[in-house]
Amino acid sequence: MIAQSAERVVSQFVDAGVLLVLVPLLVAALLLGPFAARWWGTTTLIATAALGSLAGIVAFTLGVRAITEDRREFVGSDFSWLTDSSVWRSAFDLDPSWLLNVLLFVPAGMFLTVALRRPVIVFVGLASMSFAIETVQSLTRLGTADVRDLVANTIGAAVGVVLASVIVRRQADDAPPLTEAEQRSLDSRATLAAIVVIAVVGGVTWFGVGAVADLRQDRLADDLTAAFDGTTAADIATELGSDAGFDRLVQRGPSRPDYIGEVGDTGMYEGRWSTEFVGLHRCVTVRWSDDELTTHETSGRTCRRFQEGPPSS
Repeated sequence: MIAQSAERVVSQFVDAGVLLVLVPLLVAALLLGPFAARWWGTTTLIATAALGSLAGIVAFTLGVRAITEDRREFVGSDFSWLTDSSVWRSAFDLDPSWLLNVLLFVPAGMFLTVALRRPVIVFVGLASMSFAIETVQSLTRLGTADVRDLVANTIGAAVGVVLASVIVRRQADDAPPLTEAEQRSLDSRATLAAIVVIAVVGGVTWFGVGAVADLRQDRLADDLTAAFDGTTAADIATELGSDAGFDRLVQRGPSRPDYIGEVGDTGMYEGRWSTEFVGLHRCVTVRWSDDELTTHETSGRTCRRFQEGPPSS
């Protein structure tokens, strides 16, 4: 059961294109790590981890949508997401998406603080990075700008900076200057702490996000069952045969379907609706026969949110 759930989560991440962006950026981090280590005066491991955490932020906020969205044009400036006072009222509303945005910036705050030994600069830099990401999203179609994301990212950066600062400065006030061996030992301990944090982030993402996506899928299935309760294939055929029938079916459901159409020459009709959470896509297929309505939940590569028609058999 756990293995199947994990497989679904992994397939959904790959299907959403996350790895297509993340893997090249991580490779670049590995190649640039030694040079950054000399520049920052830290170990290669720390520098590479810091660059890798930044790569993760870019991949999960902008990169995926840059290769999966059809529209990527400049759409003009709109900072209502930041200036509208009403949006700030929900800036601290806790939900899984908000918490994931916090966790996304924790590793970067930790690794960069250990590498640079400049916690204030690291915090300001990561907060500015989050603002820049939201600004890009507001000017393009690469996501939706949200002040809640900005607040959550900033909090995550602060948490990472504080955790790393505690480790780095634990003995700095009273202890004599560290030798090279002692400095490397301190870096190793900081690395271990950061790895633990990443493991926690991965665990929450692995199971928590998948669970929330499944709950949304179950809710969608329940809503569709309630919306189309009592309808048959003949009812759907009648609606699709009229000029405004498809629009009425769209209004009847909880959201716009990916498609509604006849299943071959069987006389049965099928429609599919999609839901998405943090890049994980879930689909619910509704099938109408002469005397009953059934729903079927799918995920993985067989579920694509913006498909224009039924999959070929």
